[in-house]
Amino acid sequence: MKTSKIILIAMLSTIALLILAGAIDLRITGRKPLTLQNGLIVIKKTLPAFKILCINNNERIELVQSDSSFIAIFLMKDSVAPDLKYSLVGDTLKFPDQIPKKSYHYIKIHTTEHLNRIMAKNSALNLTHFKQANLTADLDHSRLEFLQMKDEKETFQHLTITARNNSNIHASNIGIDTLKIDLQKSDAMIMCNPANICGNLSDFSKITLLQANQISLKKDDSSSIQIH
Repeated sequence: MKTSKIILIAMLSTIALLILAGAIDLRITGRKPLTLQNGLIVIKKTLPAFKILCINNNERIELVQSDSSFIAIFLMKDSVAPDLKYSLVGDTLKFPDQIPKKSYHYIKIHTTEHLNRIMAKNSALNLTHFKQANLTADLDHSRLEFLQMKDEKETFQHLTITARNNSNIHASNIGIDTLKIDLQKSDAMIMCNPANICGNLSDFSKITLLQANQISLKKDDSSSIQIH
């Protein structure tokens, strides 16, 4: 066989493999990999349905409310995507400890309205576009920030936050009907107007908030409440 024919066959075989790989990825994830203008590529993988999200020892995680559950990994072109070996126990989705930082730029976890609890330890999370009836966040040495990008404020009917061990919460430009917050050696800045806010502060905790219709907060002598 001539060399030119061998090369041609090899090229056709390579193209066929690439098409097959793309088809397999599309069948598994339901989405094609995307290339962004800034040089990043996005790999998306479908997630099973879950109500509780557990994240340990991870940063650069963004939670986005959408119509389906999937994960989007943003990484530099020609980089290798991390192998996310998450586990699902009942309704709880747990992500692996300490995803390698060098292997990705950041991660977006898309959740549905069925998510009702977030558990974070040694992690930093951003929440965007959330509109929930009930949501509970348990933070242990973690940071939680609400980043609402839309012009209209998103609304939480009942938002419950428990934070300890130097955790930090920041919320602005969101609507909250009832906020229950318990801080232990942690800080919170609530730059919105909850209709009702209640909770406890202890062990040198601090909360800064705007005026609310009804405030029922208790604190020990080491903690502080600032109302603007």
